[in-house]
Amino acid sequence: MPICLPMVFFTDMELSGLADDPVNGEAVDLPYRNIEQIRDCIIEMHQGAKQTKTVDRCCHQSVLYRCIRNGFFVGDQSRTLYYPYPDKAKMTRDYYSWWHCGNDSEIAYEGMGI
Repeated sequence: MPICLPMVFFTDMELSGLADDPVNGEAVDLPYRNIEQIRDCIIEMHQGAKQTKTVDRCCHQSVLYRCIRNGFFVGDQSRTLYYPYPDKAKMTRDYYSWWHCGNDSEIAYEGMGI
């Protein structure tokens, strides 16, 4: 059933070896609970069946900051805005306190079984 949204907010998440080889690629250090669902979605897109695929529509209370690949996106029918996210080296070097604190939320997030 199609879904219609006036606006959407999303981020490009790190996929480790799945990005290059969704069939055999390893999901090293990825905190996603259903790797096989992600693997199936990527395979389906590679086969050309769909141009886009929603993997997770749930709104979680925590963000896994270390898994954000390059930034945040907000868009509607007419345009998409991009907000870049610094790479891990810059975050560690220039924003160490925040980076360390921001990734502590992963412990609580994973502890909830999400």
